[in-house]
Amino acid sequence: MDTTANTLSGCDENFFSLIESHKRQQTADLSEGSRAMLKEAVIQLISYHQDLDQVFNETTSMLSKENCLDSSASVLSSTIQGFTSSSPTTSDLHTTETCANRILEVVRRSKTEQCSSHTLRDKITGVVTVAKNLMESHNLQRPRFYNLICKESCIPLEVLWTLHETGVMTVEAYLTYKQNEACFVNELVQQICVSLEVKPDEKFGLEGFINYLSQLAFPEKCNIDKVPLKKFINGILDSAILKLVDTLTPNSNPVRLPVASLQQASSIDWVRRQYSHVIVLVLTHRPTKAISAFNIQADFTYARSSPLLISMFKQLLLVLDNEEVVDMLRQVQDRPINWPHLLTLISTLVVCLPAATDCLFEFVHSLLGTGLDKSDTDQVTAAFLLARQVCMEGTHVAMPYQDWFQRMFGDGSRSLTTTRKTFTVLMRFLTDLVPYESTTHLKVHILRPPFVPPKCRELLTDYIMLAKTRLADLKDPIDLTCDRQEEDKGKILEQTEKDVQLALSAFEGTNKIPSSVMEASIFRKPYFIGRFMPALLKPRPLPDIPDVRMRFIDMLKRIEKIPVNMYSAYMTACRQEANKLLQDVFPEDEEDDITEMVMDPLEQLDHRLDQLIDKVTLGPASQHHSLKEPELMAILREKLSVVLNEECNQSPLRDVVTINIHSPHLSLTHVKVVDMLLNAVCRLTSHSFQTDQPDLNWGTQLVSVAGEFPTLHKALYTRIWKLTMETGSKLEDHHIGGIAMMMCQMCVLSDLFGEACVQICGTVSLTGVFSHLVWSQGSVWSADCMQFMLRLSTAYLQCVFSCLDGTQLVSLKENVIPRSLVSLFMFLCCRLMPETRNHHNPRGSGEFRLTHIIYRSKKFTECCQDIQLSFKDWVTMEMTVCPNFDILSFYERREYHCWCIYQKFLVTIAKCERMDTGSRSEQLSGREACSVLMESLLSHNISRVREATPTCGQCELRDRRTGYGGQADLMYLLQEMVTLLSGNEQNSDSPWLLQELTKSLQQHSNDSLGTEAVLHQFLRIAMCLPAHLFYCDNVHKLNNAGLSVSCDVINNYLKHGLCSGGHFPLSVTQFLIKGLSDCAQYTDVSQVFIQAPILAISALVHLPHIPGVIKATQTDHTQDISFLLVVEWLQRYLDGQREPIPEESTSWMIAAAIYSLTLTSEEIPQDLLRDICSTGEDSRVEILAVYCHLVLAELMNTHLCGYEGKVELLQESCGHVLQLCPWLLPMIVQPTTDQLLYTSGPVQRLEHFTLLRLLCKLETTDILETHHGLVCVITMFGNVVQMFDQGQELQRFAFETPKVLSIQEILELAEFVKKRIKLSTEEQINQIKSKDTIKMCGPDISLAFKQRLSMTR
Repeated sequence: MDTTANTLSGCDENFFSLIESHKRQQTADLSEGSRAMLKEAVIQLISYHQDLDQVFNETTSMLSKENCLDSSASVLSSTIQGFTSSSPTTSDLHTTETCANRILEVVRRSKTEQCSSHTLRDKITGVVTVAKNLMESHNLQRPRFYNLICKESCIPLEVLWTLHETGVMTVEAYLTYKQNEACFVNELVQQICVSLEVKPDEKFGLEGFINYLSQLAFPEKCNIDKVPLKKFINGILDSAILKLVDTLTPNSNPVRLPVASLQQASSIDWVRRQYSHVIVLVLTHRPTKAISAFNIQADFTYARSSPLLISMFKQLLLVLDNEEVVDMLRQVQDRPINWPHLLTLISTLVVCLPAATDCLFEFVHSLLGTGLDKSDTDQVTAAFLLARQVCMEGTHVAMPYQDWFQRMFGDGSRSLTTTRKTFTVLMRFLTDLVPYESTTHLKVHILRPPFVPPKCRELLTDYIMLAKTRLADLKDPIDLTCDRQEEDKGKILEQTEKDVQLALSAFEGTNKIPSSVMEASIFRKPYFIGRFMPALLKPRPLPDIPDVRMRFIDMLKRIEKIPVNMYSAYMTACRQEANKLLQDVFPEDEEDDITEMVMDPLEQLDHRLDQLIDKVTLGPASQHHSLKEPELMAILREKLSVVLNEECNQSPLRDVVTINIHSPHLSLTHVKVVDMLLNAVCRLTSHSFQTDQPDLNWGTQLVSVAGEFPTLHKALYTRIWKLTMETGSKLEDHHIGGIAMMMCQMCVLSDLFGEACVQICGTVSLTGVFSHLVWSQGSVWSADCMQFMLRLSTAYLQCVFSCLDGTQLVSLKENVIPRSLVSLFMFLCCRLMPETRNHHNPRGSGEFRLTHIIYRSKKFTECCQDIQLSFKDWVTMEMTVCPNFDILSFYERREYHCWCIYQKFLVTIAKCERMDTGSRSEQLSGREACSVLMESLLSHNISRVREATPTCGQCELRDRRTGYGGQADLMYLLQEMVTLLSGNEQNSDSPWLLQELTKSLQQHSNDSLGTEAVLHQFLRIAMCLPAHLFYCDNVHKLNNAGLSVSCDVINNYLKHGLCSGGHFPLSVTQFLIKGLSDCAQYTDVSQVFIQAPILAISALVHLPHIPGVIKATQTDHTQDISFLLVVEWLQRYLDGQREPIPEESTSWMIAAAIYSLTLTSEEIPQDLLRDICSTGEDSRVEILAVYCHLVLAELMNTHLCGYEGKVELLQESCGHVLQLCPWLLPMIVQPTTDQLLYTSGPVQRLEHFTLLRLLCKLETTDILETHHGLVCVITMFGNVVQMFDQGQELQRFAFETPKVLSIQEILELAEFVKKRIKLSTEEQINQIKSKDTIKMCGPDISLAFKQRLSMTR
């Protein structure tokens, strides 16, 4: 016995010494002798105990405890094998049972102790390692071992996967044994779901386990014998997935789906099949009714759906093509569907994979067509839900709903409802849908109705009536008459919000309820409960530390000023708002979501914009790389909706946005949001253009998101207008690039933004596409403005050519590249960059090198080949340049003007030479150029006159700043250009100048300024030009026909618009006579004085001032000297030589000469008038009549202008003639046609009024005692009364016109007429034959006449 003990003791020492040497990891390996000695010692030691269970326990414990290598495990396993082979009482069966029981013991103990996955793996490793070696040596009976292991209801996944990895027992074998046990599935699914929630570092290798199960469930080759097992495993995975879906909540931790991993998959095909199966499974789990989805559809957009559900769908869609997703939709279209899940899937698909939009719309089109043809309402319902869900993600993803609806049903050529049957199905569906519809969709159906087949109008009418009724019930009527009510409601809400803010401010200062609030709660209860409290109790996420509003509400509640139900509803709504914040959590960005929880909505928006900037600028290096741009856009869209407190508006109604530049009245929130957007666009644009191939898709998406909020447009337009028109020169390059990008995208999305009406001041407003208005109003008055507009237009064109490809440019060219932009860009390029005028520097250099490249680029040439800088546009813009602030000096400007005129625009330059200079312009003649200059100068002057009326301070400031702009330079050009007229053949007898005058009068015929304004401004320009142009273009080619045209213009236009009394002003007369004197050197011009009497009269009136000019009209070509004889006689008379009147002269010329004497002298030429009256000849009577007409015209002019200098002299002169010849009165009252040639139309209309006033003031009554005196008085007064009743008045131009006929003067004249009736004789009474003449004078005159008539009887 002792010997045995000593032997064992020696063995123990040898064994442990060997173990220690292995533990110390000695460098030298064990020798063969040492290995044999070790094995012998182990066998002897185990044989000594002779207890297999204890040996197995010690062996596995040592393996686990010492963490032995496989070699050590093999040695220990060999020991057990040797023991079993040497022991007659043991067998392989006993070894198998011992090994299995040991595994089950560890499993049961772990369940009791609830040990961790890591601990369980440590405990099971030794046992499994021994079992593996025993199995490899065929000492373990596999069937018996499987049976024993499978007796346990469900072994832990860690144990199962360890057995599988070591090859002891595969997962497939285990599940084959367990597939008939019902309770097993539930336990395994529970373990899988729990394992999915475990932290990654604590997992046992779940990914490999799931991959193996997935491969068994979806094998690459199907084995008929394994079909039951395949179905069984499918059921396990499906149960796990559905259990996971059912437990998803907004607060759930992110988990991974129990599906195969792409990284470990041997083939993508079976993974694709599994993912497709899972999507179908989720879509058909817990189905809902389709009709109910219309009400809640907006809650399942990408930004509002469950983040975990979206994350799950993103994982599943990763390996699927768009067509495969559509095939899945076809599979489930006839099955019950969980519509919230399907809508979330659709939103995720189109946001993360924008290319899927077209495939979905094609599927919807086919589904809708089939449903309408087969009268299948379910298919129609599904089609509408899918289409609306796609459209709800915003215009950066898909077309608006109204466009889709119009595409499907609006056009008769492609509508899906062209038959009565299909249209009836559609109308029945839309009618049933009305109770569930949103107001936006109802308005689309009303404002953009479908195409109506024959005999179906009644169906549409009934639906529209029902839809309008529903809108009225929802308090969102479509009638435009409600706009005013909505505006008033908005003002009331705004005022109430101000009241709340005032109350909060007062409470914050005193910590007491303001007296105004207490009084309102008592005496203005409807206001307090109906307006003030709803504004105060606006739901919001409540802060942890009570702020002023919370404390104010709490104090009102304590004093019982807030109704209990209202306060309860408020608190509930606040909790819901707080939950909404939590619902915005995205698994990919947990830290950002936690940060957002402590931000207000504006800060959240700014935070998301920063994320977008990081995403674009940093790319894969961004912290938010997992979020794609469309996903960020969807989030931004939702944040904007929260900040602006409105839903995205895709209504077909796009009202014109009116902005008042000087009084914008903008919301502070809107301004902040616009600034955030503009800053983001500026930063993104600056970064994008720093790369060689910029990706600008973000621009279209971001601006599209902003465009869906119409309330934001006003602030956006106002901000851009202010920046471009007022502070442009102070902006940096990245600011200009951002504004250009925003304007470019707004043009691309013009259907979304609509038109704008910009009220520049109280008198000027412009309507059109906003960006077009910016280009048309771009200021070039100074060097700074020109440089800014060139930088802005360059940046804009760079954005256009970078954002749009060739096809898009062709279709959108009119929107994105308007004529105003091209004209402005070309104008500034030629003006600021001399190198563009030639090819000496084809690439350009310096500050505007990019501008030069764009100007010479092929794209710009192709886009603008139909849009040229016209000469008119060039003149219009050059007119606004202020020389004092121009970038060019006087000599540089003159050089530039000459280049534009002679090398760019005139046809005298050869076409090849024109192309060599790089010029893109029209070709025009010198005559056309003169016309353009004349029209532009005239329009500029007329506009300044129009603005001379009371205007806003901004207009006055602009006028003081710019002065007359480049008008003087262009006048110099016109003066130079008219010399080219002499080299051109006239196309008609009318001179160029008179053609321009006629054209201007026709153009402004309906202008409020009137003909006189146009004439005045035209003559101001014309008098700066050679005077002969009024009669001919070339004095060498003057003919009688041309002179006749000039005379017609004088008689028909100038006489009625420019006459001061009975003659032209001195400046006009001098200009016209000077032109005649120039022409007189080559032809006879005497006929002009005969055909245009007003010119001859004016010449005689102004003879003392222009004797030399008049004398120059007498040359060897003169044939009719009658006018010159009168001139010479008048000159001598003025010099003191009293000579008889020339017999050869006409009567009206003599009258005009006497009229001139009256005006120029201080006394009446009584002797001369007496001599004329004494003869009694008809010619002398004509002289006196014309003389009186001229004097009356002058009296009328002095009355209008307020000149009192010669009034008495003129009245005395006319009265003197009438006293000498009382019988002359009827000739004046009823003048002949010839006599009407000598005075203007306005004066003729007021001549009776003037004459009546004169007769009323004369003391003598001899004039009216003739038998025609009373008739003349009554006739004149009747005309005056009629003119007064009709409101006629003389239109003047130079000053504000008062009423010519005042009521006081009419009453005075009426008294004078009644007096004359009372003093009239029977003979005078009998001269009045017509009762209408009396009736025209009014009832009081008629009564006086009747009374006087009764007295004669």
